[in-house]
Amino acid sequence: MRPLLSSISNVLTVGLSLMIATSLPLPQAMSGGIVDGVAYADDDDWFEDEDDSEDDWERMDEGDSDIDMSDDPEIEEVEESEESEGVDDDWGEADDLLDDEVQEDEIGGEGFDTARIFRAAQSRAYELGVEEELIFWEQYLDTYENTLFRIQIDDFLDNLGESLYAERIDDDRNAPPQDLGQSEIRLASPMALESIDPRDRIRFGFEWGFPNYMNLLFDYEQQIERNLSVHGGIRNRISGWSIEGGVKYAFVKSRRTNTLVTGILDAHINTNPAFSSFRPVIAYGKRVDLPAGDGLDINIQVGADIEFRSPVRLVYVGGFNLFYWATPTVGAFMETSFSMKGGLESYGSGNPFAFNLVTFGLRFQPSTQGTQVALAANVPYAQNYWGHHYGAIQGDFLFFGD
Repeated sequence: MRPLLSSISNVLTVGLSLMIATSLPLPQAMSGGIVDGVAYADDDDWFEDEDDSEDDWERMDEGDSDIDMSDDPEIEEVEESEESEGVDDDWGEADDLLDDEVQEDEIGGEGFDTARIFRAAQSRAYELGVEEELIFWEQYLDTYENTLFRIQIDDFLDNLGESLYAERIDDDRNAPPQDLGQSEIRLASPMALESIDPRDRIRFGFEWGFPNYMNLLFDYEQQIERNLSVHGGIRNRISGWSIEGGVKYAFVKSRRTNTLVTGILDAHINTNPAFSSFRPVIAYGKRVDLPAGDGLDINIQVGADIEFRSPVRLVYVGGFNLFYWATPTVGAFMETSFSMKGGLESYGSGNPFAFNLVTFGLRFQPSTQGTQVALAANVPYAQNYWGHHYGAIQGDFLFFGD
């Protein structure tokens, strides 16, 4: 019986221990002294396993407040991927906005311009005349009222206004802009007729006629004032070799209207035969603008040679010259000149002296602007003097000092 009772007691003890262990925390069960003095034999290992499991569970529960979910690698990877996707979306929107801003800057925007627009406007304005360019920049300011280049445009407008209203001009063939009162017309120089524009110039020329005529010409002209010049030289005229000098005064010299009215008074000393003479000439010159080319220069003059010999002779001289500037450097001309004793009514009536020429040729002006070269041919179209020539070729070289 005693062994049986001992076994029952052990079973009850184990059952009671299990009930207490499952209803109380392990430390409390341990501190309650429930299992004091009891030898658990082989069951010690089982309780030790149970205690370890319970101990792990209790530690997780107590440490809840210390757990950082962000430490979980998987959660971090998910969050990082979501953040990356969000950043990409934001940068995509930013890129689109930046592109829009750049594109808007390129086209100027409302009331604003850009360097590209301004440079294009400068290129366009360069092709316009003074008045058209003035209007162009005013319209530009109306369109781009907030332009970044207002200072430059204001300078353009000031210079254009000065050029337009203060009568500043730009002669295409020779000089930079200068005041109207000091500007030159630079009317084309004729071949057989007199030059009517007072200027600084040196002239060399020759005329070789059939059958045995040769004329060499040299003349130096010095401008004293804009409207006044003096000159001197030597040439072989119809009456023979002559030393010449004189004064030239432009009563009208308007660059605004491109008009000249000039009086010329020359003194000649003829060598063979020997006699002296005076040659007063009045001349009119005009430059006419044409749709093509650089203008047509018109030169008309009339005068007389008063020869002091026995008897005193009066020989009428004059003619006209038409000169067309095809380009700023090349021009073509046609000229007629007459030299007749006794006037038009006496022509062909047996008087011994009449010689009228028609001349045509080309004149070249290199880019240096100070030099002109002309080549021409002339032929008598009406004459009553057979000792001169039946036609000639001419060369003319001009060097201007202004």
